[in-house]
Amino acid sequence: MSVIWQIINGIRTVIDFTIFLLDLNFWIVSTLLSLIIGLVSFVYNLPIMVTTVLLHWWNLVSLSVVMVIETFSCMAVVTVNQMVNVLKGFGGIFESIKVIGHLSSHLILRSKDFLQRGVTAAFLSGQSIFRQIGDTCAIILSLLAYFVNTIINIFLIGTQNLLSATVILWGTIVNPLQRIMEVVATLLSFLSTNVIATLILMWTPCQFAIDILACTSKVLVNVFLLNLYGLALTLLVIGISTVYFNPDFTRRIVNHVMRYLNTLPSFQRIRRDASRIYHVVLITAQAMAESEAWQSLSRRRWEANGQEMQRPDGRGDENMPAVANPQRVDNLAIQVAPNSAAQSRATQHAERDAEPGVSGAPKPSNSHPTEASDHNGQTSEKTDLWTLLKEQEERKKCVICQDQTKTVLLLPCRHLCLCRSCTNILMAQPMYQHNCPLCRHMILQTLDVYL
Repeated sequence: MSVIWQIINGIRTVIDFTIFLLDLNFWIVSTLLSLIIGLVSFVYNLPIMVTTVLLHWWNLVSLSVVMVIETFSCMAVVTVNQMVNVLKGFGGIFESIKVIGHLSSHLILRSKDFLQRGVTAAFLSGQSIFRQIGDTCAIILSLLAYFVNTIINIFLIGTQNLLSATVILWGTIVNPLQRIMEVVATLLSFLSTNVIATLILMWTPCQFAIDILACTSKVLVNVFLLNLYGLALTLLVIGISTVYFNPDFTRRIVNHVMRYLNTLPSFQRIRRDASRIYHVVLITAQAMAESEAWQSLSRRRWEANGQEMQRPDGRGDENMPAVANPQRVDNLAIQVAPNSAAQSRATQHAERDAEPGVSGAPKPSNSHPTEASDHNGQTSEKTDLWTLLKEQEERKKCVICQDQTKTVLLLPCRHLCLCRSCTNILMAQPMYQHNCPLCRHMILQTLDVYL
């Protein structure tokens, strides 16, 4: 049997190892396939990715070059405009100087004419002089107004040029920054797309492992939870078949388990405590059964049901089915107890009366024998011997069934009054009915004896 068990263990080990190899092979193959698919997809997407990167870099470089050229061109235009405005300002100044020169020359010519004509003509032509002075003042005022207007125009034009240069410079600085931000946003979106693709590629094996775990969990749930009754029934059938077809194996397992439990101090302590509790419960039950209240209650019940068991056909084989009722067992035991006591007393009297006849013939000094008296003495002697033998056989019978021989000694009262079948029926009843049929003491233990 041990060889068969070892063979079964070896087959189970081989099956487990084969399943482990299959699982390992499946995991390795699935991992390699995932890696190969990832590499193929990476190689397939590599040209597109490189082309996209190069395109983005070319767009960035070209945009930077265009922005630099545009910046330099704007700066050149602003510089030229400023120079033109400065030249225009200088032209106005030069024109003012030219007007002042013309005025100076006109004054010089007028002074020369005035000197040529003489002081007298000048005094004589006072009206002309005043008119000339008025014209000169008007010309001077017009020249001053023109000069002030020119200076104001120069300042206004300079301020307008400065503001336009500031706006152009701001646009020149902000536009490249805006373009750079757009390029950075585009680059980040491309990188995020690549990162998401990489994460998806790396998530595929993890998702595959999670799917395997989910399928395994579903199988375990379907087998061990949803089909729990079928599994329990299968295990029960396997256990019953093992116990039925191989009782030695079951006995060996039970012996090993009991031996292991006996080595545990806690189990021994529990067993001792259980035995002590059992003895205490038995002693308590015996004390309750021997109490006066219990005896009076039992006596009243026996008296109430005593008429049923006093039928003339209550002896022999017909009494056996009635023993299954615990009340009838107790009543029959109570009825048999006085009968057995009476039988024992009758047997003692018959033995005392039969001793002279059994021990020998009557004494010649006290009797006068004849043939008739001899015949009567022999007949009475045979009758007494038969009666004694019958009483002896009756005393060996069970007090309940009156069919089988007394073979069970009841403890602790030590009454030999029951057979094994009646004892089994009596002990199958509740504990408060485990009483001796003769003395009504509680039965704590039985002992088989053979007469």
